[in-house]
This record gives sequence, C-alpha cells and structure tokens, in this order.
Amino acid sequence: MEAISPRRKKTALPGISRYPLRILAALLLFNFAQAASAAYLLQIDTDGADDGPVSYNAGFAFGNDTTTASQSAVATAYGTTPGDSIFGGDGNLDPDTYIYTYTPSTDADNLVIPQGTDLGSGNLASGGVGGGIAPYRVYILYPYTENVSGGPTRYTISTPGAADVVVDLDQNGAGDEWIPIGDITLVDPMAAITVTQQPTVSNSFVSMRAFAVLFEAQIPPPLGPPPLAPPSPPVTPGADAVAVPALGVWALALLSGLLALAGGTAMRWRHK
Repeated sequence: MEAISPRRKKTALPGISRYPLRILAALLLFNFAQAASAAYLLQIDTDGADDGPVSYNAGFAFGNDTTTASQSAVATAYGTTPGDSIFGGDGNLDPDTYIYTYTPSTDADNLVIPQGTDLGSGNLASGGVGGGIAPYRVYILYPYTENVSGGPTRYTISTPGAADVVVDLDQNGAGDEWIPIGDITLVDPMAAITVTQQPTVSNSFVSMRAFAVLFEAQIPPPLGPPPLAPPSPPVTPGADAVAVPALGVWALALLSGLLALAGGTAMRWRHK
C-alpha cells in the first residue's frame, strides 16, 4: 500500500508572510523616490546671516572689469537660507557682470525638492536628479524690487556643445520667488553650466539684483508651464544616460528582489 506523505504547511518563508514583504517593498520605493528628488542651489552669500558682509559662494564670481557689488536685503524662496543679496557693481568699460558656475559631475545636489513642489507662480519642480547628461532648468532669485535702473537684466546660460540661452528680464515688480529663465542640455558629462548676468542699458547704481541660482535636472519630464526661454537641442544620440546614484541602484535591486519573492510566494500558494 502506497504511503501518504503528511501535508506540508504552506508558508513562503519560515515565520514570514508575503504581505510584510510587499509593505517593505512599497516603503523602499517611497523612500527611494524621496531621496531622488533634488537640485543644486547656488546662493551667493553663504554665511547664513543678512548682516552686510558677504561670504561669496565658490561657484560665484564677478566678470569683465567688475570686482565688487553692494549688499542688500535677503530674498526668500523655497530652500534658501539667510544671507545678503547683492546689486549693482563697479563695472566701468564693461557691463556689471555676475557669473554662476555649476558642474554637475562634481557639484552634488544639495537641495531636496519633491516633484510637484510649487517654486513660485505655478512653476513646479520636476523632481529630477542632477549629476550627468540631461536637460537642466535654470531658476534665478532676487529680493522683491521696484528700483532696478540698468534696463532689463540679461541672463546667458551656456555649456559646451549647446546653443546659448539668452533671456532679458525686467526685474522690477517681481522677486522673492524662483523664476525660470530657460532650459539647457548638458552634452559633455564633465562640462560646466554657466549663467552670466548683466544689465542691458547702463551700470547705474542699482543696475541689477541677485541672490541665488537654482539648477534642476528635468528627469522625469517637467511639470507645469514651460520656461521663459525655448529648450536647447536634444542630447546627442549615443550619449550616456544619467547615472543612477549608487544608493538608488541598491534600493532598486533590493526592491526588485522583494517583489519577485512576494510574487513567487503567491504563485506557490495557488498551485499547492
């Protein structure tokens, strides 16, 4: 007579249900999404105080024959810290010139901005992560003003291999919010993106104002209204994709394994 084997207890893993696995996987996915929402903030004054003296950010410099500027009130917007704004300059033969430099390969994202965050006037954060080849949206910030007298302020966004993005902006009647000035695509993974700021009419006492610049990669696709300037040409075919941070690779691998384990457990339950 054929022996009948005792029925085994149907469990996925000793003492572990498939439901906690799915919950853990969901939590990992949520945490990864939060960690992968970032941008690079370049604030001119880094001393944390609106007190007159300015500790200039290493990514900021004066250009042409401008060597200094006057200090003024703090500007407030998402992610900023206390500090002085600047205005005007001592330019003589050339326009007053401010230059901001961001190198995605070496300047790590330093500001978490969840996707969909309103940065001002309905401009929503993309939630993209910088650090490599991608289109980047550039925002500028200055304190609210009504007395800029150097004419429209010109912003020129540049990076090797892409056409410059040039925007003339009337700073009067605005400020204290992030203002998008255009998108530019980084095509050389080791190159920098620079923003040059100048008055278009004269080096008057208040020729222009500035507080900070924000760079945000546009991956996934941006939300909200388009930027003020047209986007740059697409990434060169064959260029490497943006590298996923090491933490992201680990989290995605673990998440995939947990989901596969949970799915396999469910299949064994149905077939036993």
